[in-house]
Amino acid sequence: MSQTLGLTRLAYSRVWHQISASKPHQTLTTQPDVTPPSLGRLASRIAVLLMELTMDALMEKHGGSEVLRKAVRGMLPKNRLRDKRLARLKAFEGDAHPYKDNLVRFGGVVVGSEGWQQAVEKIRESDKKRL
Repeated sequence: MSQTLGLTRLAYSRVWHQISASKPHQTLTTQPDVTPPSLGRLASRIAVLLMELTMDALMEKHGGSEVLRKAVRGMLPKNRLRDKRLARLKAFEGDAHPYKDNLVRFGGVVVGSEGWQQAVEKIRESDKKRL
Protein backbone atom coordinates (compact mmCIF):
# COMPACT_ATOMS: atom_id res chain seq x y z
CA MET A 1 0.00 0.00 0.00
CA SER A 2 1.03 3.57 -0.52
CA GLN A 3 2.55 5.64 2.25
CA THR A 4 0.54 8.65 1.15
CA LEU A 5 -3.16 8.75 0.58
CA GLY A 6 -4.61 10.80 -2.21
CA LEU A 7 -4.75 10.92 -5.97
CA THR A 8 -1.05 11.46 -6.69
CA ARG A 9 0.37 9.36 -9.51
CA LEU A 10 2.74 7.44 -7.29
CA ALA A 11 0.18 6.83 -4.57
CA TYR A 12 -2.44 5.78 -7.11
CA SER A 13 -0.07 3.40 -8.88
CA ARG A 14 0.82 1.58 -5.65
CA VAL A 15 -2.74 1.03 -4.48
CA TRP A 16 -4.90 -1.95 -5.37
CA HIS A 17 -7.67 -0.88 -7.69
CA GLN A 18 -11.09 -2.38 -7.11
CA ILE A 19 -13.20 -1.66 -10.17
CA SER A 20 -16.75 -2.84 -10.68
CA ALA A 21 -18.16 -3.22 -14.16
CA SER A 22 -21.73 -2.88 -12.89
CA LYS A 23 -21.57 0.48 -11.07
CA PRO A 24 -19.72 3.71 -11.93
CA HIS A 25 -16.23 4.33 -10.56
CA GLN A 26 -15.59 7.87 -9.30
CA THR A 27 -12.29 8.31 -11.18
CA LEU A 28 -13.02 6.31 -14.33
CA THR A 29 -16.40 7.79 -15.22
CA THR A 30 -16.72 10.97 -17.20
CA GLN A 31 -20.15 11.79 -15.75
CA PRO A 32 -20.89 11.00 -12.08
CA ASP A 33 -23.88 8.85 -11.14
CA VAL A 34 -24.42 7.66 -14.70
CA THR A 35 -24.34 4.11 -15.99
CA PRO A 36 -20.84 2.63 -16.24
CA PRO A 37 -18.94 3.02 -19.54
CA SER A 38 -18.83 0.29 -22.15
CA LEU A 39 -16.29 -2.50 -21.78
CA GLY A 40 -13.83 -1.03 -24.29
CA ARG A 41 -13.84 2.43 -22.73
CA LEU A 42 -13.51 0.94 -19.26
CA ALA A 43 -10.59 -1.24 -20.36
CA SER A 44 -8.74 1.68 -21.97
CA ARG A 45 -9.14 3.83 -18.86
CA ILE A 46 -7.92 0.99 -16.65
CA ALA A 47 -4.90 0.53 -18.92
CA VAL A 48 -4.03 4.23 -18.55
CA LEU A 49 -4.26 3.91 -14.76
CA LEU A 50 -1.94 0.91 -14.73
CA MET A 51 0.77 2.56 -16.86
CA GLU A 52 3.44 4.43 -15.04
CA LEU A 53 4.37 6.80 -17.84
CA THR A 54 1.92 8.72 -19.97
CA MET A 55 2.77 10.05 -23.44
CA ASP A 56 2.95 13.61 -22.11
CA ALA A 57 5.47 12.66 -19.43
CA LEU A 58 7.51 10.71 -21.97
CA MET A 59 7.50 13.72 -24.34
CA GLU A 60 8.77 16.00 -21.57
CA LYS A 61 11.46 13.56 -20.48
CA HIS A 62 12.82 12.16 -23.77
CA GLY A 63 11.20 14.14 -26.59
CA GLY A 64 9.07 13.18 -29.56
CA SER A 65 11.61 10.87 -31.16
CA GLU A 66 11.45 8.43 -28.25
CA VAL A 67 7.63 8.42 -28.36
CA LEU A 68 7.81 7.64 -32.08
CA ARG A 69 10.39 4.90 -31.47
CA LYS A 70 8.20 3.22 -28.84
CA ALA A 71 5.15 3.40 -31.10
CA VAL A 72 7.04 1.85 -34.02
CA ARG A 73 8.53 -0.82 -31.75
CA GLY A 74 5.02 -1.81 -30.65
CA MET A 75 3.91 -2.13 -34.28
CA LEU A 76 6.81 -4.32 -35.41
CA PRO A 77 6.48 -8.12 -35.21
CA LYS A 78 7.67 -9.59 -31.93
CA ASN A 79 10.53 -11.72 -33.22
CA ARG A 80 14.32 -11.61 -33.36
CA LEU A 81 14.30 -9.24 -36.32
CA ARG A 82 12.54 -6.45 -34.42
CA ASP A 83 15.69 -4.93 -32.92
CA LYS A 84 17.52 -5.05 -36.25
CA ARG A 85 14.63 -3.34 -38.00
CA LEU A 86 14.26 -0.76 -35.26
CA ALA A 87 17.97 0.05 -35.49
CA ARG A 88 17.35 1.33 -39.03
CA LEU A 89 14.91 3.95 -37.73
CA LYS A 90 16.55 7.36 -37.41
CA ALA A 91 14.27 9.87 -35.69
CA PHE A 92 15.37 13.46 -35.04
CA GLU A 93 13.49 16.48 -33.81
CA GLY A 94 13.62 19.70 -35.77
CA ASP A 95 15.76 20.48 -38.80
CA ALA A 96 19.14 19.69 -37.24
CA HIS A 97 20.23 16.09 -37.80
CA PRO A 98 23.51 14.43 -38.85
CA TYR A 99 22.15 12.98 -42.10
CA LYS A 100 21.36 16.23 -43.95
CA ASP A 101 23.82 15.40 -46.73
CA ASN A 102 22.16 12.02 -47.35
CA LEU A 103 18.70 13.40 -48.15
CA VAL A 104 17.44 12.69 -51.66
CA ARG A 105 17.33 15.84 -53.79
CA PHE A 106 15.92 16.66 -57.20
CA GLY A 107 17.37 19.79 -58.74
CA GLY A 108 18.78 20.85 -55.38
CA VAL A 109 15.38 20.58 -53.65
CA VAL A 110 14.96 18.06 -50.83
CA VAL A 111 12.26 15.44 -51.46
CA GLY A 112 9.22 16.16 -49.33
CA SER A 113 9.83 19.91 -49.00
CA GLU A 114 7.79 22.53 -50.82
CA GLY A 115 8.42 22.68 -54.54
CA TRP A 116 10.16 19.33 -54.93
CA GLN A 117 7.53 18.01 -57.33
CA GLN A 118 8.04 20.98 -59.62
CA ALA A 119 11.79 20.29 -59.61
CA VAL A 120 11.11 16.67 -60.60
CA GLU A 121 8.85 17.80 -63.45
CA LYS A 122 11.53 20.18 -64.72
CA ILE A 123 14.09 17.36 -64.75
CA ARG A 124 11.66 15.04 -66.55
CA GLU A 125 10.90 17.69 -69.19
CA SER A 126 14.59 18.33 -69.80
CA ASP A 127 15.18 14.56 -70.13
CA LYS A 128 12.34 14.29 -72.66
CA LYS A 129 13.83 17.11 -74.73
CA ARG A 130 17.27 15.56 -74.56
CA LEU A 131 16.02 12.14 -75.72
